[in-house]
Amino acid sequence: MNKPWDKPSQAAVNAIQPSLNPINSGDSNAAAYSPCKNKTIALIVSIPQRAAQLRYVLSRIALQVDEIRILLNGCDTVPDDLRTCRKISQIETDPSGHLYASAVWKLLQEQDDGYIFILDDDIAYPADYVKKMIARIDHYQRKAAIVVYGMDFTPPFQDCRDHRKVYHFFEPVADDRIVDAGGVGTLAFHTSTLRPHISDFPNPDFRDLWFAILAARQNIPIICTAREKDWLQQIQIEGQSIWMLSAHPEWRQRKNEVFRTCLLPLLQHKKQGRPPHPLKSVKLFSKCSIIPSDPPLISVIMPAYNAERFIREAIDSVLAQTFEHFELIVVDDGSSDHTVPIIESIHDPRLRLIRQEHQYTAAATNRAIQEARGQYILGVDSDDKIEPDYLRQLVETANAYPDFDYYYPEIFKLMDADGRFQEPSWHYRDFSDTSILPAFLFTRGFLPIPHPGALKRRTMFERTGLYRDQKNLIDFEFMTRNALNIRFKRAVNAIGYCYRWRSDSISRQMEHRNRHAAAALEAMLDRYAPEILCPPLMNVPTEQRRIKFLRFAIGVFENHAKRHAGQGGQFYHCVAERLWRDLLRSEQKNDTPAWDQRPQAVLK
Repeated sequence: MNKPWDKPSQAAVNAIQPSLNPINSGDSNAAAYSPCKNKTIALIVSIPQRAAQLRYVLSRIALQVDEIRILLNGCDTVPDDLRTCRKISQIETDPSGHLYASAVWKLLQEQDDGYIFILDDDIAYPADYVKKMIARIDHYQRKAAIVVYGMDFTPPFQDCRDHRKVYHFFEPVADDRIVDAGGVGTLAFHTSTLRPHISDFPNPDFRDLWFAILAARQNIPIICTAREKDWLQQIQIEGQSIWMLSAHPEWRQRKNEVFRTCLLPLLQHKKQGRPPHPLKSVKLFSKCSIIPSDPPLISVIMPAYNAERFIREAIDSVLAQTFEHFELIVVDDGSSDHTVPIIESIHDPRLRLIRQEHQYTAAATNRAIQEARGQYILGVDSDDKIEPDYLRQLVETANAYPDFDYYYPEIFKLMDADGRFQEPSWHYRDFSDTSILPAFLFTRGFLPIPHPGALKRRTMFERTGLYRDQKNLIDFEFMTRNALNIRFKRAVNAIGYCYRWRSDSISRQMEHRNRHAAAALEAMLDRYAPEILCPPLMNVPTEQRRIKFLRFAIGVFENHAKRHAGQGGQFYHCVAERLWRDLLRSEQKNDTPAWDQRPQAVLK
């Protein structure tokens, strides 16, 4: 047929129906679908409005594959005629249809071992489709995903619909070529190459885009195969289509944000100005094109616990750095969700996964530091991300100012839980004069220097020790111990750390936070001289300093208690009570009248 099909009539559907029926009514379906290697499995999602088109597609593909699995969006029941097809081994229904065509990945099973073909219900596939696609998969040693519909994105790379070159499936293509993305409805791959999961598609209506991101993250080429004109043909359709949503500005804006944020940084050849080229040989690519440096300059560390929602985006942002002389160590702290499978699905020689039983962030962070091989260590939280030039910017600062231990960014960009940037950003002040830091920590009760996103010399930890084993606030406690042991440098050019502000994050659990903060601040009383925590004491006679300092410290802890009333403020109040008793004893010992009111955190 040389033209796109019109909607098949019911008579046409009836005419082709026998090809769907069992060849022998005595065949055992269980035997037909017993596990075996290199099966050919077709997966397809459809909707009620396309019942006739679906059956047409099935008639074209049924004789080419071992097994067919179907998901029907917007349906409550399964049509009886589909149940009679010997090749159809699984039919699912989803009345809501909220996963769109991405629901196809629910049909892919963990035990599948073979060739997978993702089909659309509006494409007529030729009689040699499966055979030819398998030939291309094997030609590339099962290390590539093959598509018939391909896309290459073009400058200025702002709109993934307008700024692209499309290789339509009905157009001729002379040579195989690596493309940036492909139409998943023309996708074929072997399960040894990759195994997509529904969690890989956060926006299910962006199926083609998220598959391109998945392939790029795993360094798997998407190859648009050579073919003659009209090898695949369009079927006229009814019902909703994803491409119709592109007319909606909000939908298009969201898709472009995903394109620019998640995919474009992975397409390194675009930033370097190299156009895509047709493939002439399998030797032109390899599954892992980046060779790890030994030893790396930077060890990026990422503790993770039940981080399935954000971990891939976090890892992706690290692996997309323009500065490549690094390793990434992810320590999974006993996750019970899909965090580990997501990490294991990413094939990059710079990535190392270490697993341990659940011991909280400090243990995971210390383990990563102990495993690190780099001269520098930089932490990235598993729900954050860094922009492509971030490591390069920090390294430039470290090279320009080699006498420091701890290089931190001037700005943190804030995101909400959905990755939308928020204003204002966090700005960090310059603490190259470390003498003022202990007093700041003591009186303010928060960390003015970021812990994640800071480039730290590994030798610094030989001097400071590792993080204390506690549930949270490990960075604040670490800094209260080491404020005078570290040489800090603010990197004014580093502005690419993106911090995700989440109401459920550990740092926002205020009761636990304030218990640890109060203990850390109380420990500072024994660790630092009073003049360090309260510099104006230098102008007070020595014999008066203890009482003056106790009054000052009581005021500090009472202020913290008031600020955090109802959220762990009682922990600060308990410290203030202990100091108050010390003050009374000191005044009685010195025969000094006791004050008749609580002191304030201001030295008079």
